[in-house]
Amino acid sequence: MFVFVVFVVLVCYYEFMSKGIDDLAEVIDSLLDVDPSELTDDELHELVTAVQRQRHRLAALAATTISAWDRRMVWADNGARSAATRLANETSASTSSTGVEVRRARQLRSMQATAAALAAGELSPDHVDLLAKANRPWRNAVFADHENTLVEQ
Repeated sequence: MFVFVVFVVLVCYYEFMSKGIDDLAEVIDSLLDVDPSELTDDELHELVTAVQRQRHRLAALAATTISAWDRRMVWADNGARSAATRLANETSASTSSTGVEVRRARQLRSMQATAAALAAGELSPDHVDLLAKANRPWRNAVFADHENTLVEQ
């Protein structure tokens, strides 16, 4: 009985996850159909800033999933030499950009307030990367004491 319940839960979870990605793709498709030349200046401004905030939120989602994928070394199951290389090969991105993504995901593991602000769309990935430069091993305790203040500024 327990195995059946776990199986059902996993199937439902994967269906939910797949539907979420499908829904996201559908929303992006509908936004791509918007002709910016037909928007008023105020509408265009709102769209531009809203899209940027949602990109920040998607960066948080990417960091969360990349972090788990990296920590479990899923990337190594095909013989890849690094997470960044595997991600680059499978997403048509450069290893330098995927390296940034993997590094950000790793850094956010110890930066809860920063991760929350990114997920809320309040910080950009660039700001996260800047804060991560301040969160070095020899400063971890000091950073942790002041992270909330740094995020709020």
